[in-house]
Amino acid sequence: MGEEEDLSNTFIGELEELDDRLAGVKRSYNSGEAEKAGSEYEFAIGNYYESLEHLEPAIKEIFELSNDNRPHIEKYLDTVEYYYESFFSWKDTFEHDFSGEEAEVAAILGLARGRLLAMSGEYSSALDKLAGGFNSSPEEYQAAFCEEIGNVLYELEEYHAALESYEEAIAREWDRPGAWQGKMLTLMDLERPGEALNAAHMVMELCDDESPENYVAKTSTVICNFDLGKYREVVDNTPVGLPESEETDDLNALLWYYRYIALKKTGAPEHECNGAYEEAVRYNPDIESSDEARQLHGD
Repeated sequence: MGEEEDLSNTFIGELEELDDRLAGVKRSYNSGEAEKAGSEYEFAIGNYYESLEHLEPAIKEIFELSNDNRPHIEKYLDTVEYYYESFFSWKDTFEHDFSGEEAEVAAILGLARGRLLAMSGEYSSALDKLAGGFNSSPEEYQAAFCEEIGNVLYELEEYHAALESYEEAIAREWDRPGAWQGKMLTLMDLERPGEALNAAHMVMELCDDESPENYVAKTSTVICNFDLGKYREVVDNTPVGLPESEETDDLNALLWYYRYIALKKTGAPEHECNGAYEEAVRYNPDIESSDEARQLHGD
């Protein structure tokens, strides 16, 4: 197992330890030892707070590791929810106020379940789930719900509504790279390259240089500058090189083809133009016949 997968398993192990402590609470309480049960519940609270620190990253990771395997993700979320419900079920018995913590756990799980529904193509159910979560979640999670709602609306190609959701997410929490990226892509689909370019610069400011979000933003700057007729910007900036793989070859080819045309339009030396063209063809020998390349020539 890799390091990331170990983190997910460690988190479930923490919840199992929490559940073991609750089993002790139950035994003591059923034996009439209420004071001992209360003391054991206090120990369980310590386990709870330790686990809460890992809740969001563990759920994020299970989505990344599961390759869109909905049953596996759903089982994981059900397991997590079961352990927390078991813990909270004793709060009234020992007069602990966990209302804020319960709302936080519910928000994190609500975001995950909304994302899972959207991933499965159940967009209407996803929107209902996310809207309900937004209305009931603590304020610090509302930006995340706005971003996820924007993602669903984007998939539905409801671009104006998606843009509103992304902008609301940013208004609530301006340094959310996912919301800025969603805004950037939506503006590009709405053919507003100038605004999309500004959003792309914001994504690059917020993200690490080697992050997927940064590569998407850099790619978008090439396209937006080209669409704006800023060919010199395309030429003067370092070529975007996505990590090479079968999935990125076509996009790398297109980026080099953008550069090739920009070089021609700015009167660059022939050897520079040919070099960019050769790179495009190296990634995709059929780049000239692609729909994207024909569009660049106005075909």
